[in-house]
Amino acid sequence: AAPQRTPRTISSHASPRPTGSSVDPAEFRQRSAVALLLPGMTEEQVDAMGEFMAGRPKVLGTPEQMIDTIGQYADSGTDEFIVPDFTLGPLEQRKTSMDMFINEVAPSFR
Repeated sequence: AAPQRTPRTISSHASPRPTGSSVDPAEFRQRSAVALLLPGMTEEQVDAMGEFMAGRPKVLGTPEQMIDTIGQYADSGTDEFIVPDFTLGPLEQRKTSMDMFINEVAPSFR
């Protein structure tokens, strides 16, 4: 079994977005990250996909591996994690993958 990660909060609404020039930048800090979500895939499978995947940030593998990868982002100060869904396949596969992510990965970061 994979080691349990300490739950932490990552929110896309960590603090309100500043508007206008009167906002002190020191009062607003939000670090965002974007990575491709590839549940169940191995590095070898992703490498076989070719140039398109080369050099792009990725979250892949089992839910435990994805928790570890996203945890590394959180540990480095990222508080917003953006996951495009175009790598998740057809609609039914997307639903299944997102349900898995919501139920098995996201609770570690609430």
